[in-house]
Amino acid sequence: MKQLSLKSIGGLLLLAIATIAVSCVGGEEEQVRQFAADFAQKVSKNQKDSVVLVYPDAAMADSLALTFNADSIVVTPAENDKQGYKVSLGSADFTVKKAEDGKMTVTESHGLFAWPVADMNLARKTGQWEPGLADVQLVARMSDKDFRPWLLDQFVKNMAKNLKVVGGLKVIKDIEFMMEEGTIGASVVNTLPYDVDGSDYEVVFRCVYMGMMIEEHSNVNEPGKDVPAGGTVTVSTSFTGHFFPESAYVNAKISHEKLFEKYFKATGNEYKEYVAGKK
Repeated sequence: MKQLSLKSIGGLLLLAIATIAVSCVGGEEEQVRQFAADFAQKVSKNQKDSVVLVYPDAAMADSLALTFNADSIVVTPAENDKQGYKVSLGSADFTVKKAEDGKMTVTESHGLFAWPVADMNLARKTGQWEPGLADVQLVARMSDKDFRPWLLDQFVKNMAKNLKVVGGLKVIKDIEFMMEEGTIGASVVNTLPYDVDGSDYEVVFRCVYMGMMIEEHSNVNEPGKDVPAGGTVTVSTSFTGHFFPESAYVNAKISHEKLFEKYFKATGNEYKEYVAGKK
């Protein structure tokens, strides 16, 4: 019988150890895959109570949402973490840690937390929701209750600044007698980058009535006119020798919220500007 040399025995031992190591790693990764598939299934069904048991941070989520294919789950060792694995599901991912007792938990995620569609749409447009941030980081942003009021306030101020009466009132039709009616107009200028419907605003004329020992002030509201971006329209009202407008201004006919929903155009930098303003 041919005897094995020490060198051959050593080589066989190394091969056996390597085989066992690969087998163990492969076995653990398969366990992680099974755990991940079960976890992802619970997330996809928004079973928050079950998810929180293995991922405590999920308690902060408004809700959970995920669309995935179990066959597409990819498990790889997490960077700089011998006890962790990164699980990728295409549009989302999470990190799984296995304790010494074999218990697995999720420590971080991207793309699992969800919010109402309208909130998400606005957050994406304004930079409040930012790709690449962990779900827990997004919670801090999305739960900031002061951002939307700030956004609404900035929008209203900007609209008032760019949709307004410019210049003095101009007589369109003059009068010859005190009780005869004439017409006077106000120029409404729109320097906004979008058209504004006349049905959404009105022009308020501040008027004065002057009679025998009497001076009374009142307002006359006239409906607005459709005004294109960068355009000007004239809104007019009547006057007499005793009753005539002194000035005019633009006033919204619908709520600020409805104006915001209809006309707000995001640049994508709003959240950065909001954060910078708080410093």
